[in-house]
Amino acid sequence: MPDDPIILCEGASDEAFFEKLIEIRTLGKFEIRKAQNKGGHTFFGERLNGLKDLRGIEERKAIILVRDNDDDPDEAFRDMQGHVREAGEYVVPVAPRTSSARGKYPPVSILMLPWDGQAGCLETLLYMSASAQWPSKSACVQALAQCAQIQGWQISKQSKAELRCLLSTTCENDPNVAVNWAWKRENVAAGQLIPLEHACFDPISDFLRTFG
Repeated sequence: MPDDPIILCEGASDEAFFEKLIEIRTLGKFEIRKAQNKGGHTFFGERLNGLKDLRGIEERKAIILVRDNDDDPDEAFRDMQGHVREAGEYVVPVAPRTSSARGKYPPVSILMLPWDGQAGCLETLLYMSASAQWPSKSACVQALAQCAQIQGWQISKQSKAELRCLLSTTCENDPNVAVNWAWKRENVAAGQLIPLEHACFDPISDFLRTFG
């Protein structure tokens, strides 16, 4: 752990996703710092500030911040730059996935989901993978989305609703399964709920591999 890159996510679903993705794709060693009660993108500045007290923080390879683009990728990235600036003593990255210089503290890189400049969120990718795994159930979810008239919702909200419906109708063991439990052994007995081998995750894997 002396120089392992640190990943800061918005919350438990993101943390579970990155832990499993790193494991399955053997991407190297990372430390994912839990959000605990400081979840959401509004706390990144506070959490970065807290890392300054971590022993050996100056030796870490990088700090990777992960946030959803939601409906305005440019504004979401500027917001993240603001949090880095707010924390002080870190160099602010100029573009998504572009590492800042190393100052007193490690370089900072900001990974925006589903990808640079694309509206959406982590669930947008997760639904893409899950719907490919369960095409007949996905067709039912799309019919429900049309009937319930959610296809005009903001993309992140629509993705979350569609994924929620798909997981609920796929995981007989726990129809109320949360995303962060989707990869637990007891919930994949009937098949992978959200396969992380799907090609939609390749860009994220390739990015993380450069650090790991």
